[in-house]
Parts: sequence; structure tokens; C-alpha cells
Amino acid sequence: MPAAASDRMFPPSASRSDRPREGTSSFRDIRVLVADDNPAIHEDFRRILAPTPASHAELDALSGALFGDDLPVNLRPCRFAIDYANQGAAALEHATTAVAAGRPFEVAFVDIRMPPGWNGVETAQRLRPVDPSLQIVLCTAYSDFRWDEVIAALGSSESVHLLRKPFGASDVRRMAEVLGTKAARLRR
Repeated sequence: MPAAASDRMFPPSASRSDRPREGTSSFRDIRVLVADDNPAIHEDFRRILAPTPASHAELDALSGALFGDDLPVNLRPCRFAIDYANQGAAALEHATTAVAAGRPFEVAFVDIRMPPGWNGVETAQRLRPVDPSLQIVLCTAYSDFRWDEVIAALGSSESVHLLRKPFGASDVRRMAEVLGTKAARLRR
């Protein structure tokens, strides 16, 4: 079943032709999935990871001027392509579709509380078999689960991480960069 339009949002300025494409710029593209029932959180992630002060062409030109065009991919500045889901089931659908299309997400930021559907731990349990390389960041302002309970439910902590709300923009961006690079390396 296709995702409802309300489950998928892109920045208003991001037309399909503006979205990052691997290998077409001096940027390193990282695909991110944000699963949260609060649209304001979607907007927070968009502002942090995909600010739109300039077109991608302008950013490519600036990056090329600053860093040169011959930088290895792992040293290029990051650019993020973001999909959004309001519930865990929609996140699973997005991830399954992305893997089938050969464009899997590298990082998923998943809220622990997403009523009335699956919680973040259950969502992570369902995402892991679809894409074992996906780096899952569980986001919470609450103490619903202890970390040892999360690991017991998921079986391993190698691809599961924790981000406490309220979070700082630099923490989110750094996690997305580092974990996106890790996921890409695991896929090679």
C-alpha cells in the first residue's frame, strides 16, 4: 500500500530535480528517514539537515571552489535527502520501498513514542530485517525504556543509538554524518 501524502513531506523548495543524487556533485549524499508523530519535529530535522538558503547548484559550486572536485567521497561535505513518516508502519513502508528501489536510507531517526501505533523500539525491530545496515537513532524525552531493555529487544547495539530530546542541531547533524558514513561503509 503506498504511503499517504501526509506521511511523506519534503522541504517546499526541494523539487524532485533538486533532491540530491549520488555522484552528481561534490557533496556526499546521505539518505535519512525521520519517524515521529509530531510534524514540528519533522520541521526541526528539515531545518537542521536540509536548510535551503541556496540551490544545490550554488552549493556544488561553492563546495568545488572550497574543497576541489577531486576529494574522496568520504571527505566531501554532506548533503541530506530526508523522508518523513508519522508512524512506525509508515517508516517501515518507506524503508522497504527504498531498499527495493536500490536507494536505502543510511540513518533513521525514530521517536520512541508514536501513538497510536508502534513505539520506536517495535519500529526498530521491524526495520532491522529490512535493512541490516540502517543506523537507527531512537529519540526520546522520556525514560520509557532502559538501554539494556532496548538492546534485549533488538539483540544488538551495533546499529542502534540514542538521542535525548531536546537535542542540539550540531548533535543531530554530526550523528547523521557519522552514522550515514558508517552505513555506507557497511554496504560496500
